[in-house]
Amino acid sequence: MRIQPFFLFSVAAVCAASMTPAQDRVTPQGTVLDLPSRAAPMVNLGERPIEVPPATPGRDDSLAAGRRGVRRLDGRLWGYGRAYRAGFEPGVVEFTPAYGEDSPRNLPLRFRLDSVRRGAAQFLVADATAEPMLIGDHVEYLRQDGVRERYECRNEGMELSLVFEERIAGSGDLVVRMALDSELQAPGGERLTGLAFDAAPFGAVTIGGVTGIDADGRECTGWLNHRDGWLEMVLPAEFVDRAAWPLVLDPLVGNLVATGVSFDDIEPDVAYDASTDFYLTTYTYQISAADFDVLGQRHTGDNATRTGNFIPIGAGAGRQRKAAVGNVQIYNYFGVAWQTDAAGNWDIMARGVNAADGSVGAAVAIANSGNDEIDVAVSGESSNLDDDNLIAWQDVGGVGFRACQFTPDIEVAFDYTDIGAPAVARGITISQHPNAAGDYLFAWETENATDWYIGLQIRDRNLDNPAGTALLPGSGHGLRGLSADAIGGDEFYLVYGRRELPGDSGLLDVWASRIVRVQGTSIGGPGGLQVIKGDPRDDESQPTVAYLGDDKVVVGWRDMLVLGAQDSEIRMVNILPLEARPCGRQFGIRAGILHASSDPKFASKASAGAASDEAMLSWATFDLASGNQLTYRVLWEGMGSGGPVRNLGGGCGPSGTAAANGPFAFGNRDFAFTLTGSNNGSSTLAACSISFNPAPSFFRCGPGCALMPGDFSANVAMDAMGNAELAVPVGCRAQFFGLVLNAQFVVYTPSFNPCGIAPVSVSNTVQVVLGD
Repeated sequence: MRIQPFFLFSVAAVCAASMTPAQDRVTPQGTVLDLPSRAAPMVNLGERPIEVPPATPGRDDSLAAGRRGVRRLDGRLWGYGRAYRAGFEPGVVEFTPAYGEDSPRNLPLRFRLDSVRRGAAQFLVADATAEPMLIGDHVEYLRQDGVRERYECRNEGMELSLVFEERIAGSGDLVVRMALDSELQAPGGERLTGLAFDAAPFGAVTIGGVTGIDADGRECTGWLNHRDGWLEMVLPAEFVDRAAWPLVLDPLVGNLVATGVSFDDIEPDVAYDASTDFYLTTYTYQISAADFDVLGQRHTGDNATRTGNFIPIGAGAGRQRKAAVGNVQIYNYFGVAWQTDAAGNWDIMARGVNAADGSVGAAVAIANSGNDEIDVAVSGESSNLDDDNLIAWQDVGGVGFRACQFTPDIEVAFDYTDIGAPAVARGITISQHPNAAGDYLFAWETENATDWYIGLQIRDRNLDNPAGTALLPGSGHGLRGLSADAIGGDEFYLVYGRRELPGDSGLLDVWASRIVRVQGTSIGGPGGLQVIKGDPRDDESQPTVAYLGDDKVVVGWRDMLVLGAQDSEIRMVNILPLEARPCGRQFGIRAGILHASSDPKFASKASAGAASDEAMLSWATFDLASGNQLTYRVLWEGMGSGGPVRNLGGGCGPSGTAAANGPFAFGNRDFAFTLTGSNNGSSTLAACSISFNPAPSFFRCGPGCALMPGDFSANVAMDAMGNAELAVPVGCRAQFFGLVLNAQFVVYTPSFNPCGIAPVSVSNTVQVVLGD
């Protein structure tokens, strides 16, 4: 059983306290440790990422590291590697290097198998209409006469293999002839070591040297012959004559990347499915300034394992970008929406992604009015009361903001609703999940006179709006960037970037407000405006928030460092939303000097309905030296593993074993010192002696019996099994980081006196150190 600690006056009272009723006595200096009572609202801190930050040398946890393979999307096969995309059409393969935003257009290389011959004798003329087939994780074109044209998309490049199942009759060299189509130029003539198609200043597309491998594993180096739009891959006659069949001809197609210009992975978002315990991270893969694809990646709930290589979500003509994702719990599906300009103006598309296996549904046109529809937001549904995402977007030049319901498992959109906004508005967001009443917070930036404010609506699952529209009081100063999540009851927590002063240089600070529906008819902000992070020397922007359960939220943002705009990191801190203050220390992820991190996005397990305080953070980091922008993710724990726990020994007699219950971490309201297995005979009370000394001293009071002098003691009740527990709920004050506590239980044992000075026995001593 558990009671609250009673602080005793001095260590000398330990033995007496074990035999008399507890009295409230405090040290003359007052309470030494600010540990609030269990009735006080408390929040877990734990700013500890499970993963090593991405700057760790030799480690690449970017999503690009797992981007490889081939998938079917909307009837077409797409292959990807770390820095390229491949499209497979009837008879033709298109290899497109990803040179990122610095490349104004795509620079593809198109392959078409033309013929195979030995010497002068023609063996095969390729069918230009042959269909690509997805076999496992690679693509094959099945040619006549037992020839297979095979493509495998690896992380480093696309491997082209010609497999000849049966011996080719005749004599002379084996020559595979392919037609090439590209604006890139390569030298003509024979090449032994490979061929480079120049894409200066971005890099080059390379075709590796030819290798022949026979059925017995013998290898032979061939050569390439390039001229006038034709590429011949040649194996010498001597090897072909002696080869054991089947025979494989095997070059590698890849792209070299020049320093300073490369592929970009940008605009991440993330959501969580509680039933399958999977996260889905979506991001934009930039091929060139004119070509973007939306891809996804599933990760296990502990962030330890990528499941599958990648998920194509939006690919093909035009730019597909700025995806947003939300989970629908009842069917274990994610709804993903994004904007595309494939039809000439920006439209909104959506599709479902199965959380269990990563399969994707059909693409649905959410908004294609002829106006530009941009800046999509997607909510999740954490209960089993509904089966829809809510999707909102801005209709530029049209009705302002619109929203609809989207059922991701059957790809159906319905109940289109005009949110309504002034002509000058931007950046709509929706709370990640509903509050306890089943409502969502819609928020956007709106210009009012000469400043920007936050417009608010609260709508239910059916997009009804019982609470009207409100402007958040005092929210001016040129806002930029919004994020919201429900925090229980009728309340939401909204974070946003806010300029430091009207008319200043434009630097932002991160602010927050609690939003609540008041009596079902109006919207209020009982928490007022709260500064989460402000620094006049730099810029704090792009805020994100997620509810962690148990009255706590985590807030993240992009923090521009003093060194300049090209040097920024992602920072995070837990917040007590009801008390409007941070809970403990901030934590930062910095990739290194001249790395610009941006676009942080949080998704929590608690918001998705799970009993957990973990959340996934995704963000993008731009490396100025290499030109790469990569998307990373890390798992955040609302309460960390805590500092070290040590058993210092020293127990004697039938006093049982002392231990720590749970991590000694910021915000662990359930932390306690425990006593188990005490065989005391008749006492119903024990005393727990507490010391703050990192190297405590001991009083030797009998053979093997070490009594620890403490700074205070607390009486605790024991049950019939001789078990007791001293609750020590840990607060959020960051200045206590590294605090040391030593605890030892003293038990009254009238028939046993190992200490020699009183009929008591003592447990071992446990030492804990407050950590993240």
